[in-house]
Amino acid sequence: MGLNMAIAARFWPPVFVLCADLLTIGSAPAAQYSVDGFVLGERVSPTNPNYQSYTCKQSGDFDEAVRCERTQVKSGKAGNITVFSALIHAQDSTAIYIMTNAFPVSLSKAVVQNEITTLSTEINEKPAKVEWLPKDAAAPTAVVVTWGQVQLDEIDYDATSDGSQDKSPHLGELIDCLGNLKRSAQDGLPIYRIHGGPGYVYSASFGTAARGNRHYVVVDGSQLAVRLFALSLTDVLKKDQALAPNDYHLWPEVAVLTRRLSLDTSPDVANASLDKVFAKFQRKKLQSHVWSVLPGGPILHLADTEFWPVDIYGPNTEHPKIRSDLQSMLAARSNDPFREFAYYASGDFEGALKSNPNSIISDAIHYAAGHTIVEAVLNDAFGVVKQREKAQAKPTAKDTTDDPNTDDAMEVSPIVSYLMANADLYDAKPLGSFVPQFAERAALAKPHFEAVLQHPATHHADDAAYFMGWLAFHQNKPAEALSYLSQAMVIGNRDFEYGALRLTLRVIEKRPPSEQFAIVDADPHFSQQSMLWYAAARAAYRAFDFPLTVKIAERALAALKVPIDRLPLTTDPKRIEEALKKIDPDLGDLNLDELPYLLQAATEFQQYQTFLRSVASVAPEKAYDTARAIIMKYSLLVDPPDKPGHPPPLAHHDLRQALHLIDITRAAVPSDSQHALLRQWLLYRKVRIMAVYKPEAVHEPIAEMEKEFPDSKLLDDVYAEQIFAQGVMLQDVKGAEATFKFLIRKYPNGNAIDNAYSWMGILYRCAGRKDDAQSINGEILRRFSLTRHAKYARERMANPDDCRLDGFSKGS
Repeated sequence: MGLNMAIAARFWPPVFVLCADLLTIGSAPAAQYSVDGFVLGERVSPTNPNYQSYTCKQSGDFDEAVRCERTQVKSGKAGNITVFSALIHAQDSTAIYIMTNAFPVSLSKAVVQNEITTLSTEINEKPAKVEWLPKDAAAPTAVVVTWGQVQLDEIDYDATSDGSQDKSPHLGELIDCLGNLKRSAQDGLPIYRIHGGPGYVYSASFGTAARGNRHYVVVDGSQLAVRLFALSLTDVLKKDQALAPNDYHLWPEVAVLTRRLSLDTSPDVANASLDKVFAKFQRKKLQSHVWSVLPGGPILHLADTEFWPVDIYGPNTEHPKIRSDLQSMLAARSNDPFREFAYYASGDFEGALKSNPNSIISDAIHYAAGHTIVEAVLNDAFGVVKQREKAQAKPTAKDTTDDPNTDDAMEVSPIVSYLMANADLYDAKPLGSFVPQFAERAALAKPHFEAVLQHPATHHADDAAYFMGWLAFHQNKPAEALSYLSQAMVIGNRDFEYGALRLTLRVIEKRPPSEQFAIVDADPHFSQQSMLWYAAARAAYRAFDFPLTVKIAERALAALKVPIDRLPLTTDPKRIEEALKKIDPDLGDLNLDELPYLLQAATEFQQYQTFLRSVASVAPEKAYDTARAIIMKYSLLVDPPDKPGHPPPLAHHDLRQALHLIDITRAAVPSDSQHALLRQWLLYRKVRIMAVYKPEAVHEPIAEMEKEFPDSKLLDDVYAEQIFAQGVMLQDVKGAEATFKFLIRKYPNGNAIDNAYSWMGILYRCAGRKDDAQSINGEILRRFSLTRHAKYARERMANPDDCRLDGFSKGS
């Protein structure tokens, strides 16, 4: 049947002679493959002297098989060569795997190519695949060649290895290029799992010194797969026998093993092998033919009771063969104990629940059913909102991503986030008011999500609670929505916690601050969320209800276990952050950082309100200094320059509050000559703040100032602020131009004329009116040659296309 040594030496180049007595390659017919005198599929004679040189024992990896090994050291021209051989045969002595590896041997690419040609001739087949490796020049040159029906799948060795040098009991016999799995993994060379039918595998490798190894394998991949499966499944079922009758947690192990065998062979072979193993055991609770047709994705995710839309092979699937196998299984095995898995993977969730209402994956099935309903509602809502966007001819709506730090992190998050971010497109009204059959479909989804919530520890419990809250919110049921959203923050795997938090804010944000406070304070889950506390405190603060702001902030810090007596009496963000870190290094929360700020600011405002009640009785100078200090503190308009060694002054961009302070001060301060300086400054400061905070209304305090102080020397300054508001903030160059002309006509020698010229130089340049810009800049050089305005004018003239504010700060 094989070539003898003389013929082998005659046909092989001299470098092969050393291994000639190791290899006997079957000639015609092509179905026979042999190595080391053993023929794949033929029985090994126990009296064969070659066989007797092996050491044999029952295989620990393959059912009803014997593994034999032999290591020999042979002399070669370049030194000793270690030849390791392995043989696996069935109990009836039929050879199913034969391998020989020789190392180190002298090799080159030409020698290896010649050997591939010779092997093809002797096997009487063309190679099914020849793969040269690697692409990385630093690793040894290697090749893997297959003949016949054998298949090789590359694996992640690091993820599957049990630490053994040459095999993984989870995957059976493996093949690499170096004859050493660990070294191949370290060198970045592939490692393969064997499956398929009978065939021949040759691999070789060599480095720059032309030294390497040869690896020869003949194997029946299907025989290895079936025997590996039988032994592995037996191990699983032995463990299952000790478990309670209602303990099904080992089903994924049975499913993975069966599906792998099905892919390596066929569903019929896998089912027959599974039934054969189960026949040996009394308890058969995990026996099912669904495992052979259930894809790996559903197995992986359902093992954690997770629904992934990608696991569903519905009518329009891109994998019709998988769907067909699932449906064929259901037709053939209508009473299979795990048939709901096949219904589920086919997308028939109602069928899955009907077939087994008490399924071990009922949570995933219920969630999938509810999710599918919500997804359809969302798609309809998206379509309606998109139509409104087109009808209103609005700019492209804000887009969102799947980033979990947006509103939601879920499969349907792009639509949910789009709808949340573009509520103005539907006037922030509940979607249930215009999406067809919203309430009816929500009612259909509700029992499915409620079923999931019966098991709050499962992955999708928070998802289900979130969607119930979302559906209730868009049916204008705020109390119900809040109840579900509270649960979504603490159950399941909590990947919906942030989405639930954001939606909770949407529910409560339009309620009065006192009601927001009551909602957050009353709920044990809400009260642990610094974002909700901050939102309630901020709402009171913006409503200028400073006593309530203090009350909310104090209650929030107590609920979040931050002792107030360890916080400094300051609004300095850096000092607050440092104090919180000293209390607890993990208190790195921007919302929490804001609560001490609001507490102290509201306290200061209360004290200032108390001062204003008696402001008429204090010295005008004290009134001026006190008012100016607090208003300046909370209305920083120019960022202070960084000075090494000197912290910036304590000031804030809290312009809403600064305007409120100005208004209550003007209402409290007498309108007499003694307080004229303060009242005039208050109006001027209001103009400056309005120019930034609300530029479209800056004319209002200017008109008040003209009425109360028609001869004020600050009027030219406020008109310069109006130029900034119109030109920079509102991009109204014509309006700014009109104000500028009025200013230079009425106040030609005013204090703020230089500022006004600079603003117009910038505005003209940014509006593309280069000639006007150059003219204004030239006038600045002529009139204000020794000022910083001239410096910036020269820079603008040198860079007429550069539109920016230069180093010229607003209102400087």
